[in-house]
Amino acid sequence: MRQDWFEHRDELEPDMVFRHRDGSLVMLDRPVPGDGTQWYVAEFWNGSWAWMDTIVEPGDLLEPAEDPKEPTPASPMAPR
Repeated sequence: MRQDWFEHRDELEPDMVFRHRDGSLVMLDRPVPGDGTQWYVAEFWNGSWAWMDTIVEPGDLLEPAEDPKEPTPASPMAPR
């Protein structure tokens, strides 16, 4: 069963990556000031993260996802 991120919004932290309900990948940046639920996010677009002050509600987050910009242990770019 998928987690309802609106119900677990207090567990959200900056830099967490999620699949958005529109199919895109988003990375949490910072909470929207004065709002108890909304977050500014970066969107993964054209191979990199783009910060455009996009705002999402926790209920729009479907599931956690891997950051496609993080090197994997099998990658030659991974720290040793």
